Amino acid sequence: MNRIITLILIMAGVFGPAGAAQAEGERRWIHIPALGISQAVVTVPYDGYQWDTSRLGDGIGHLEYLDWLDGGNTVLVGHNPGVFDSLDQLQVGDVLYLYDAADVYKFAVKEMFKVKETALWVYYSTQSQRLTLFTCWGQPDERGAYPDRLVVIAEPSP
Repeated sequence: MNRIITLILIMAGVFGPAGAAQAEGERRWIHIPALGISQAVVTVPYDGYQWDTSRLGDGIGHLEYLDWLDGGNTVLVGHNPGVFDSLDQLQVGDVLYLYDAADVYKFAVKEMFKVKETALWVYYSTQSQRLTLFTCWGQPDERGAYPDRLVVIAEPSP
């Protein structure tokens, strides 16, 4: 009986991935089974010069004004240390799920690599749909800034 009620609640959108309760109005989630991550995706605001991740905390953010599941490059960021500190443990082929309201998009990791913080091409729109996860990586410099980024590219998976 409880399984039937839970299934009805999931189908009605009361619960998000992995049974986590959604706050009212939340519609975007990411679920990364290999890392045990399942949480809401918030918008990271753009101030005309850069994206302000200062209030992201331990959240996962979508960069404002960039593609969102519309055939281009959906870019999600998270802090390290923080929610994405184990991002390097993903393997090629690992599955990721991105939820947008009632729609579920399945992606598989295709490649992982490190770039300098100035590698803005990682944000660029693409001709085909893909998901890019992005976080600071390595050791901070003398200013406390992280000059490197870890990038995970995932493509739609059946």
